[in-house]
Amino acid sequence: MQKERERKRREREKERERERGRERERERERERERERERVSGREYCTTEQRAALEAATTTTKSVAAEKAT
Repeated sequence: MQKERERKRREREKERERERGRERERERERERERERERVSGREYCTTEQRAALEAATTTTKSVAAEKAT
């Protein structure tokens, strides 16, 4: 009986540790996303500003591609 309780306790501890690891990975991914946005200059953009920035970037890339051909 006690062995069974110990086994279940260890399983719960392992599951908690796995969940903490998953949460740490999610937080790292959120931090990477914030860093990508910061680097791209979009950190404080509103949705409208971000859409305009995306459109301008896309237009610039397509114009550059046309000039290259």
